[in-house]
Amino acid sequence: MTYCANKSILYPAVRRELVPPDTFRLRYRQTLSETIKAIILQQQAPTKKTVMAAVSSSVPEEDHDKFVKLVLEEFENLHEGNAIIWFLKDILHALSISEEKVRFLLYHHDGIRSSV
Repeated sequence: MTYCANKSILYPAVRRELVPPDTFRLRYRQTLSETIKAIILQQQAPTKKTVMAAVSSSVPEEDHDKFVKLVLEEFENLHEGNAIIWFLKDILHALSISEEKVRFLLYHHDGIRSSV
């Protein structure tokens, strides 16, 4: 790591690069996960209709449309690499295994063999 002699120049540049957190996503993080799991486990197509039917009562009526859009976006971005995290988060948390450890094991096959 290089030392920056003038931090006052570096800080504003880094700050401009940062994206503010998505408070809506953070607020409904658990419900989002549960909704996606429910749709997949019931082997339903991720359509607006199925998502609306799966929306829990924990999402207020005024947030339904935005929540449905968020769920459908997550399905568009879902692939094998991140799908495993959706399903294992609860198990990993119960076992006190971090997502970083899982990623390490997934990408370092020798680690999987040696830890079994």
